[in-house]
Amino acid sequence: MNKQIKNQIVFFSVIIIILVLLWLPSFVNPSYLGKDVQKYSVLSENLIKTGEYSILGEPHSLYPPGHSLLAMPFVFLFGKITGFKLATLFWTIVFLVTSFYLFYDKKDKLRSYIIIGLLLVSPLVIYNSMTGASDIVFATFFVLSLYFFKISQKDQGFYYLTGIITGVTCLIRYPGIIDRKSVV
Repeated sequence: MNKQIKNQIVFFSVIIIILVLLWLPSFVNPSYLGKDVQKYSVLSENLIKTGEYSILGEPHSLYPPGHSLLAMPFVFLFGKITGFKLATLFWTIVFLVTSFYLFYDKKDKLRSYIIIGLLLVSPLVIYNSMTGASDIVFATFFVLSLYFFKISQKDQGFYYLTGIITGVTCLIRYPGIIDRKSVV
């Protein structure tokens, strides 16, 4: 195996261990889930049980369905509260890995390591990984769309994937539509 790949595997292993250690206090305390997240978890559970995006039998239109849909496998396997906490931990890891490759440059390899280290200890990243909010999932797909936009400069086939990922981003949070336009 390439030395560079081994270094990245060791780096991500250390990052994941540190993130889990920072995240563990929220796992023990269920009060970290806010009202919005509790509604998302109920919506996700209802999608699994009834196939409807509803709360108490009423169709729901306030929260976009992306976050609930992406958390469904975790809610199905681990239940509402634990499932949502594990889902946001998973998406935080994906966010850090995706950010690493967005900022990765063969000429300046150290830059992406420093950025991910700083993101890991950022209070916003730690807080959002603990609360189960859709912010970290939104950030993951936003960074992923920027990454595919970056590589589509070399291979134009990735423009389609950029558009699909941007669409999924908008399904996670409605304000994502505005944020995406302001960056591009």
